[in-house]
Amino acid sequence: MKTVRLIFIQKELLYDIANAAWIQGDVMPTEDEHQRHTVIDITQDGNRDRVVRMLNLYFANVVELLYQYTRHEAVDESQQNDQLIFPRKYIIRLSLPDDFSNTSVHYLKELIHNYIVCRVLYDYLSITYPEAAQNWHDKAQRLQEDIKSTTSHRVSYLKRKLNPW
Repeated sequence: MKTVRLIFIQKELLYDIANAAWIQGDVMPTEDEHQRHTVIDITQDGNRDRVVRMLNLYFANVVELLYQYTRHEAVDESQQNDQLIFPRKYIIRLSLPDDFSNTSVHYLKELIHNYIVCRVLYDYLSITYPEAAQNWHDKAQRLQEDIKSTTSHRVSYLKRKLNPW
């Protein structure tokens, strides 16, 4: 087994969420600037707490999706609380088989980043612009399927018997 860490920087996730929300708001077929700004201002003060809480949730969701590679025993007598935290980095520690491809690890990192962005946008737009939320949900579902597919296929070496007859 080998250990690989995937590091997701909160600032980068928020940047991509803000960019996608700006585009979504810009193409909204409305003249109502208040409705438009509620979409565009997704990462601004007042909205950021909700977005970070969703980032935390969907990061935990990804770790659970990758359970076969991320599982760790629970610590006896440990405690969890629901205090909002603002991690600068989200880190996934994967315990991978030796023959797991580095290209698959890179692809997985990209899938996870985009999955988290889409899930946060879906959640936020389901409140502020429900007409567009389903599109982001569908994108997130496709990315989730790709994550599962990438972690479930394994390529191993083909072994052939050396028998001339």
